[in-house]
Amino acid sequence: MPISKDDAENNLDAFLQKHGREGFLKLFLTNYLQELVLLYLHSRPRKESDDTSSLFYVNFRGQSYTTSQIDEFKRRLRGECATRAQHIVDNVKDSGFLERLAEDPARNPQVPKELEVAFRSIIKEIA
Repeated sequence: MPISKDDAENNLDAFLQKHGREGFLKLFLTNYLQELVLLYLHSRPRKESDDTSSLFYVNFRGQSYTTSQIDEFKRRLRGECATRAQHIVDNVKDSGFLERLAEDPARNPQVPKELEVAFRSIIKEIA
């Protein structure tokens, strides 16, 4: 069952009160980096007959990984993504850009451009 707009806004407000903009940005970047890595791992050239859901879970010898090995990999990946996200948040905070993210883009058209430049530098840094 989908949540209402009011519930979503209340949940976001509660999260921001508890963790702040830094916490929100860290969570966002952690999830983004994790999805980016998993997408990359699943995106090798493949035949149409391949089952893409299992491509990542077979090692170079053609042996399947166990569920616990997959879960451990994902746990460690999440930790690494969180570490890198924290590093990025620290850089964003030090640059003063974190405060700029709270500005209304309609009132300051430079904010979206600065955000694009920031994300491009993030991608270069983690690549």
